[in-house]
Amino acid sequence: MNQYILIKLRSGEEIVASILSKNRNGIKVSRPMLIRQVPFMDPSSGALKAASVMENWIGRTNENEVTIPNSWVNIV
Repeated sequence: MNQYILIKLRSGEEIVASILSKNRNGIKVSRPMLIRQVPFMDPSSGALKAASVMENWIGRTNENEVTIPNSWVNIV
């Protein structure tokens, strides 16, 4: 069974990913996804709302795994 983790980066980004390994250098994760809030106008009430979406964090590559250095991580 895969173990998933929510990571808040020093940049303010929040990502969710499957943990492959952890060591003193960083966290190796598989398929990290960026969690983002997208604002939209509700057509029935006209109220401003937000939807949570997930985007590929390591886009424009064929790699599915990445090591995030501990110096980039704010909260695990």
